[in-house]
Amino acid sequence: MRCILIFLTLALVSIKMTAQVSKIEFSIKNLGINVTGSFDDFYIDAYFDSNSKLDSIYGFINSKSINTGIKSRDRHLLGDTYFQVEKYPKIILNSTQIKQIDSSHYDVRVEIQIKDNRVVKYIPVMVKKVKNMLQISSQFLINRKNFNIGGGSLIMGKAVAVNVFHEHTN
Repeated sequence: MRCILIFLTLALVSIKMTAQVSKIEFSIKNLGINVTGSFDDFYIDAYFDSNSKLDSIYGFINSKSINTGIKSRDRHLLGDTYFQVEKYPKIILNSTQIKQIDSSHYDVRVEIQIKDNRVVKYIPVMVKKVKNMLQISSQFLINRKNFNIGGGSLIMGKAVAVNVFHEHTN
């Protein structure tokens, strides 16, 4: 019995050590108050060359997975004025050019598609090696109006702060 408990404990420890932690969070002002949220269902893939230099990034978010902590607001955001998830189920980000600034910082030209709107912009990306993983993070702003999100609302800010963190296993 003791051997079984030790085996199960070791199995749980190894699962914890190999688990990936990723998150996509956002923040926008509404009536002067920061509204925060996250997306719970997304995919991020980063490719690195043999020297662990960032080569490309691709990701998508399932728009239905928006989570602001208030279910009624989340349902409202899925509708026609905002994400129109029935017609546009994914938000897509794809790198088109990567410039290395120093050993851990990159300036990445990305195309972001929300609904049928595509915007090209540069975003800062940091890559940090931690044990056998590469931690990728980025913080950037997008203008919701460029994606036709929220219509002409005057009480909602235009700037959406986006925070992305991803652990990539070698």
